[in-house]
Amino acid sequence: MALALSEEEPDRALYLAIPDSAYRFLYKDPISVQLSKKNGVRLIVYSIENRNIKSWKK
Repeated sequence: MALALSEEEPDRALYLAIPDSAYRFLYKDPISVQLSKKNGVRLIVYSIENRNIKSWKK
């Protein structure tokens, strides 16, 4: 997906949306933080209960 997007629209950024509960669970682990930074993973963290975006992480 990212490869196809980079060829079709190179200026567009790809974000992965995850619930805030998953973000809190995954990002307690320093390895998860390092891997996401190393691979340039961008996140949209959202609240399932409130149905809103809590934060955008680059």
